[in-house]
Amino acid sequence: MPLVLTASRFQHPFGGARLRPSELAQLRLIPQTILDEGIATYEYFLREHGGLVDPAQWEMFKERERLTIYKRRDYMPQMYSSSVHEKQPDMLMVGTVEGSLDDMMYGVVNHTTELMRIKTAYVEDGNINGAVVATLEEPTADEPFRSMTLKWALRGDLLHVRSTVRNRDLVYVEKTGTTKLRSGERVGYQLVRSVSIAGVPTLDWAHRSFTSILAVFRERWDGGVDVYATTMLDTHHDIPRSLIHRSAAEAMISVWKYVHCGRMKKLCWYLHSRRSEIESTDQKLCENGICATCASKFSFLSGAKKKWCLMCSNRVCSSCRVKKTICGITDEGHLRQINVNLCGRCLGVVENADAHALASAAISTRTSEGEIMLGQTEKLFKRSRRFQSDPEPRLDHFTRSA
Repeated sequence: MPLVLTASRFQHPFGGARLRPSELAQLRLIPQTILDEGIATYEYFLREHGGLVDPAQWEMFKERERLTIYKRRDYMPQMYSSSVHEKQPDMLMVGTVEGSLDDMMYGVVNHTTELMRIKTAYVEDGNINGAVVATLEEPTADEPFRSMTLKWALRGDLLHVRSTVRNRDLVYVEKTGTTKLRSGERVGYQLVRSVSIAGVPTLDWAHRSFTSILAVFRERWDGGVDVYATTMLDTHHDIPRSLIHRSAAEAMISVWKYVHCGRMKKLCWYLHSRRSEIESTDQKLCENGICATCASKFSFLSGAKKKWCLMCSNRVCSSCRVKKTICGITDEGHLRQINVNLCGRCLGVVENADAHALASAAISTRTSEGEIMLGQTEKLFKRSRRFQSDPEPRLDHFTRSA
């Protein structure tokens, strides 16, 4: 019974999965070794190859924005091991994403099931269900992007062949954070590594797949973030190789939306931290008849009274208005997407805000991002209906096909 829509509420099907202390200890050790090796490989790539891809080894597979994905040219089926530990990367992605490293990492970190669901909505990574099975390391105020979790995810990127191929699921450890290269340069990372755990058994309606992904993010001196990511694939079943490459590429290319995810999380934090001020302005919205951005006058027929910046409550014309979609979790735990209007000034404030400082503040005040988004969702929904001209937010649903 393959899942046909992304689940509105992410949850795993393993009940009260419990791991032995020895299993938890082992899970904490595995990622660090792989991370150290991956960072060393990245430094070699920069030092010996100047950050350039060798066309003799890699063939271009997919492009989006300024990111390019390559697949290895010398792939030989008979050499494909059943253990990811013995393999070389099957795919490589390099390129640049606009934004800051901290915005990127704020979009990367998703250490709770709620944040995992919200991240999927923003970046469209191909997950249609999933959950955090166990928390191995939580972010701290000093290291707000550092996390380690055991996760389960159900992939939905093979729906066009679901009559012959079941959806694939993965059980993996995800480790995120920042570290320093030998040069002292700060970089971010995201490591995904499949694991086999007795408490998370295989499911009869999904193929259990295995993968290993390491992404390294390095801020450029002239702006933007350089991306370097490698993927190793191992499916243990007879899904066509072309489909596996396509699926992996879609998951990898979602990195280009990580900065957007981080900025939308910052927007939610701003709306949460200024909630008292925002609520107090509901009854005293700016009543002058000009756009707060370009100072153009509104006509009676312009419908201007429906066009307000959600942050500052000033009027904004259609030309200056910026529409954004933010994601939150309802009281019932479901995803809700809300269309909101902003003025350019407020959007600039959000984009330029220090993501590291905001994430640290949330942890210091013991205010989880899930709580921020949960608490704001219904208020934003009501406010957007009163003062915005966008359609009603969408509430996704979860269904199964026979």
